[in-house]
Amino acid sequence: MDLIFCRNVLMYFSPQRATKVIHSFHRALVDSGWLFVSAVEASAELFYQFLPEHSADAVLYRKAERPEPQSADSFPRELERWSSARKETASFTPLPVFPTEHLPEPYAPGLLAAEAEELLPPLEEGLALFEQGYYAEAVAKLKGCSELAQTPGISALVARACANSGKLAEARQWAEKAISEDKLNAALHYLRATILQEQGDIEQAVAAFKRALYLEPDFVLAQFALGNHASRQGNLREAGKHFTNAMALLAAYQSDALLPHSDGLAAGRLRALIESTQLALQAK
Repeated sequence: MDLIFCRNVLMYFSPQRATKVIHSFHRALVDSGWLFVSAVEASAELFYQFLPEHSADAVLYRKAERPEPQSADSFPRELERWSSARKETASFTPLPVFPTEHLPEPYAPGLLAAEAEELLPPLEEGLALFEQGYYAEAVAKLKGCSELAQTPGISALVARACANSGKLAEARQWAEKAISEDKLNAALHYLRATILQEQGDIEQAVAAFKRALYLEPDFVLAQFALGNHASRQGNLREAGKHFTNAMALLAAYQSDALLPHSDGLAAGRLRALIESTQLALQAK
């Protein structure tokens, strides 16, 4: 892309999640491409990869040369703490396979500590690369994990990395592989639905969103997605029902709480989006 406009959005994210989004923007831009944010979102720390240019009411960031990705050894300390904790584990424990707590929960079967220790290097490196936005490299690293580590969680992470790289067909295959290993996991069906949606396969995407909602009735994002699809099809009554259900589910969350499976979306932000959408539907 030559230009990306993202104003008054990053302010709703945690610094950690905003950093990941900014990394993705950097990778999506051509050399010397521009990122537009609002003045209140300007941050030398968050946008260290860009060269800033200031205007009267906006801050423009130009893509600059990017530093080399960090190695797993220099990645966040929490990975080191996790590795140490793993070595002290005496028996079966779940293997974390997603980089943040608000992504789908780990699905790996219990592994003996000695077996898990052998998987740490490629898994840690894959997670590190994913967190930094190096999705193609993360896919290659995660595929290198032994068959013991090929769990629904890792398959889903590879699917997300492929999707973020624009490889939607491969992303769909990995998402379906994850579902075949854990058919009743709503988050995996939601992941597949978002990939189908990006591919333009709306009918199957809607069916997948409905499956996710069937498996997890309080899945807020699935309600929101179905409301959007109904709205686009002109089915205002159906859209209104889904948006009303989503708002009822959001009542259980604080405004700054991150929604499950949302990749960093705060409940308050989704509530504002739904309210504005409902007003637009009423105007029709």
